[in-house]
Amino acid sequence: MSQFGSAKRLCCWGGLTPDNNESAGKKKSVRITRAGVYLKPALVQVAHAAVKDLKRPYYKIKYERIMRRRG
Repeated sequence: MSQFGSAKRLCCWGGLTPDNNESAGKKKSVRITRAGVYLKPALVQVAHAAVKDLKRPYYKIKYERIMRRRG
């Protein structure tokens, strides 16, 4: 982690930040880069496991609050 100055730089390296291609007020693409295609599914699995963890319900409570708000 010391190789990356911040979490933002780590996300950029992993390809998880969307590009900001905007010209004349028109957004062209907001998809993640190809590098994130391999890392994103792994992070999604970790997030699902964290939500289902019964011993430490912190993320489950946060998830349920978001689900109530967004429907």
